[in-house]
Amino acid sequence: MKSTPIPTPSFKYLRCATPAVVLTIAATMILPLWSSVAAAADQLDDFEEDESVEETAAAPSPGEALYWDALALLSSDNTEERERGREAMREAADFEYGFAQLYMGEASQRGSDGFPRNMRRAAEWFRLAAERGNSPAKAYLGICYGRGLGVRRDPDRATHWLNAALADAASFRPPVPPATFFETMAARHRARAGEADGPIASSTAPSAWESLCATAHLVLGEIHEKMRKPADALRHYESSAYWGEEHRAGLALASRKAATAYALGQGTTRDLTKANALLEHARGLTKRTGISVFHSLWTRRALDDFFLAESEKFVELYADLEFLREQQKVTDALLAVDPKEAVRWCELAAESGEVWAMIKLAEFHHAGVLGRRDPEQVFAWYKRAAEEHDHYLAWGNLVVCHRDGIGTPVDVDKAQEIAAARRKDNFVCALAGEGLSPKKGLGVDDWSDLLDAHGRRGKPAIARYHRAMTYVRLGNAMLGGQASFLAGTFYAEALPLLERAAKDEVGPACHELGRMYHYGYGVKRDAAKAREYYRKGIALGDSASANGLGLIVMEGIGEDRPRPDVAIAHFEKAVELDPKSVSALNNLGLAYDRAIASTNIGSEKSSFRANAIKYYELAEALGGDVAAYNLGRIYYGGAPNERDFRKAYMYFQTAAERGHTVSNRMLGNMHMSGEGVPVTPKDALFHYRLAALDGDLQALRRVCDFYLGAHDLALDLDQAAFWTARLAQQGDVGGVVTWGQLLAARKRYKEARAFWNQMKDSSNSLAAGFAHEGLAGLYRHGLGVKANPARAQKHQERAYALGAPGALCQEGRRLIVEKRASEALPILEKAVGSGSIEAVYLLGTMYIAGNGVERDTTKAWTMLRKAADSGYNEARVNVAISSLQGREGAPDLETALRYAEAAERDGHPRAKEVRERLEAKRKEAQTETDVGRPRSA
Repeated sequence: MKSTPIPTPSFKYLRCATPAVVLTIAATMILPLWSSVAAAADQLDDFEEDESVEETAAAPSPGEALYWDALALLSSDNTEERERGREAMREAADFEYGFAQLYMGEASQRGSDGFPRNMRRAAEWFRLAAERGNSPAKAYLGICYGRGLGVRRDPDRATHWLNAALADAASFRPPVPPATFFETMAARHRARAGEADGPIASSTAPSAWESLCATAHLVLGEIHEKMRKPADALRHYESSAYWGEEHRAGLALASRKAATAYALGQGTTRDLTKANALLEHARGLTKRTGISVFHSLWTRRALDDFFLAESEKFVELYADLEFLREQQKVTDALLAVDPKEAVRWCELAAESGEVWAMIKLAEFHHAGVLGRRDPEQVFAWYKRAAEEHDHYLAWGNLVVCHRDGIGTPVDVDKAQEIAAARRKDNFVCALAGEGLSPKKGLGVDDWSDLLDAHGRRGKPAIARYHRAMTYVRLGNAMLGGQASFLAGTFYAEALPLLERAAKDEVGPACHELGRMYHYGYGVKRDAAKAREYYRKGIALGDSASANGLGLIVMEGIGEDRPRPDVAIAHFEKAVELDPKSVSALNNLGLAYDRAIASTNIGSEKSSFRANAIKYYELAEALGGDVAAYNLGRIYYGGAPNERDFRKAYMYFQTAAERGHTVSNRMLGNMHMSGEGVPVTPKDALFHYRLAALDGDLQALRRVCDFYLGAHDLALDLDQAAFWTARLAQQGDVGGVVTWGQLLAARKRYKEARAFWNQMKDSSNSLAAGFAHEGLAGLYRHGLGVKANPARAQKHQERAYALGAPGALCQEGRRLIVEKRASEALPILEKAVGSGSIEAVYLLGTMYIAGNGVERDTTKAWTMLRKAADSGYNEARVNVAISSLQGREGAPDLETALRYAEAAERDGHPRAKEVRERLEAKRKEAQTETDVGRPRSA
């Protein structure tokens, strides 16, 4: 086999691969260790020697220049320039320049610089920047998850991102502006000279990012405090309090929380000296922050000199009062001698929103620490702690208050309503709902003792169930992660406890056992046992059991076929037992939805659809994200006369806002297709990126397609590399192979060689063939290594033997040149079967010329258009030339021009000439049309 030049590799060759091919390769290949992509050459096998040359540094991001232009325009006093600045900033963010995405997040969060305030969109921008490694964005995103700003509160995600932002490797170094930016800003400053001669910002003021880090520590402290990790909470509170040079970025709130911890000995030994020092520090921080705010307002002429002086006095007074209040709290808590002082201390803390103080006040008044019990205060404080902070102990004690008439009239129905809504996850509500309560007090220790005693007295049902659920939740948390092998251990601990609880007729235990056998969690999957436990749970009045039985019937597990019509009755029972069950309402809608296909009677179809929408809407109104998605789906994909893209978009958007991943992909599809919204590829890409970050593989492939030049967008190797690496890490063969090609295209030859050396030993022949093909190119052209034609030839021969599409196409081209096209046919067909777009193009050229095959212009143009539409530049240019020549079957001038423009953007050497000739021909055609058009008198 002779060696011929390797054509420029196409990054889109896998777009035509069949699902079977992709799945087969992904299933059999051995993925490389990603940490070794940049392995040193001496770690390679003996076949490769350590020979490398200096590589070219990567070019800066294309969004960076736009970012600085946008900042300059946004600082202008001209309205039109500021509008252009907003457009430029959004474009820079769409180029995935991290600091532009960070800016968009900050502007959206604050509603500044003319951008509308949108907390959800702010969190999305922060996430896009954070995933690209932007440390400030990681901090912002963590704060969003910690505080529930634009997203649902998620302590785990908050902790992940905040720790990442505060890690030693994190960089808060700002980007370096170009010289032109300084010149522009200096000119504007000179133009404004004399307008305001207020004070220049003090060099002692903390930077915005110092304050951001301090806030990150504060939020981490709050999370650890809620997780009952006082030592970790204190560590973060102290870091936040003393953050920055000379501690000037510290936060007063963090300092007060740290003071309280030292005063009460939470996470440390009690230390009055440190507590007082922290409170004094908090007072200084409060003064500094307040004065800084008012000076900023004065600088912008929002305050006059007199009001500034008065404001400074107010800040001094406020800081002193704040200090005295916190000092009183700590002093009273430390002494704990006089009950009246203890109550006063708790009241101060409770009024500032401290839930622990509310609980403590209720306990004080229940115990009568002031000499007599005060039931009204007991009820009032528990009610406030429950409703404002959703505190589990407060809800349980509210059940007792309503049941026994403590501070409120007896209302057994209200007590049962609260208990029923929370008993599954709240052991206090579960015990109180059973008519139980501690003999001594209503504190958490009292309830824990009752739980243990309840089990020892021969009535262990509830105790066993709640202890089992502790193990179940641990098992659930392990599923799908790297530690999933541990899930079975926790389920095994839960199983006997649940079985005994189910024997004692605890309905939720029956449901949990049914779920375990339904899905095979910790046990062998057994549909018959699942049904048995679900039915027992239904008999005990458990709504979740009815819902589970409906699912197993609707899915047809253990039966000959799915039975959505039968499942409807089970879901209706679940809704009857719990009218506010979002899951049961959604599944009832889904059962009606699936029943549509079971009938050919038009009236029945309409009735089923109406019911599906009805129950989806009820579930969506209760906050169901899946129900919102199902509504979007039903309006998106119904019969032509039932479709409503506007409603579909609205529901997909709602579901996406609630965290539903597929809905973001659907929004991307609608923007791409112009369904209910204009065709806007950039908006489509935005939604695809969000879905991709949440693990949606289809969305991730589409993001890669965008940056690899599909949809007539410019090829962007930097962005393509980032997203393709994520695709490869998920085991997608297209991502694995394209990642190696991208490393080479970005001139990171050493990494490409290490990557391909590892992949060439894959047990999958096609994947190994791709690797040999890449190595052949490096050694043939001396890219990152000394040129070695002999070694290149060995790799090329091995690639051909393994069926690598590029090697097959190279051999096919050689045979065509040697007028042996009939021999090239099976080789190229094999390459097509492996997903090669180049092979599709070569076969198209053979069929259009009848070269080695029977001439078939229809088949030829189908192949040639497919190759061009898939981004193969040789096909784009030659198809465009065919249109220029007016060949039969060639596309129209506009399509041909689009192909030429796309190929030109990708750097094809002939594309510019073809594009110019097409434009001239179009202009000529327009002139001829104008000549023939009748003129008005």
